[in-house]
Amino acid sequence: MADVMTNGKVLDRETTINEITKLEWDMFSAVKNVGGPAGCQSQRKTFEIMRKAQHQMWGDDTLETYKMDLLTATLNGDNLMTYKYGYMMKSTFPQEYEQIKDQLPEIGSARRKLVTWLTEQHNEWTKEAAAKYPKLCAWGRPLDEQAANGSTWASVENYFYCELLTYSTATLQWCKRDFEECLEAGENPVLGVLTYIAECYGYTKLEDIEAALQKVTPDNLV
Repeated sequence: MADVMTNGKVLDRETTINEITKLEWDMFSAVKNVGGPAGCQSQRKTFEIMRKAQHQMWGDDTLETYKMDLLTATLNGDNLMTYKYGYMMKSTFPQEYEQIKDQLPEIGSARRKLVTWLTEQHNEWTKEAAAKYPKLCAWGRPLDEQAANGSTWASVENYFYCELLTYSTATLQWCKRDFEECLEAGENPVLGVLTYIAECYGYTKLEDIEAALQKVTPDNLV
């Protein structure tokens, strides 16, 4: 799927993902935090790996439509990353969220219904991946809100849900199509995301990084 035809033009998937990630970084690095920039806002390489990994689960048309979301937001002076982290605060910092919720775009019922469906399906795939690669998944965020247990460390569920809240209805509809195709094919796109990350860190398959993680602890992980 290197070169595809979409919307009447030839599109290179890798180029589109690079363009998306650049737009996301511009927004992410501009997010204003209480107390100054967060440490992760200076870690562009890690950001790019994780975002490009995330985009592996989406089809070409979905990526193209999401890129238009980002471009439109940029032209309108909207920072989708600021909105995403704002929505996440409802779970991680509920008191602070009450102070900023009126500054966030409202989400209509149709969009929220799509986001809920996508998140529930993503949760199933995430838990399936964690059952197969427990060490690898244990190094990431808590899988869901129950596992987060009121922590300020956002869960995979909260992160994914709140990111989708920033997508347009058109993009969410393409996302739903992608997930439906995965369900029909019996594929788990979360495994594709994890595989991309593993390859970026020099592992050829998930079994290799899972085995390597058996030998490390949070104290000696680099």
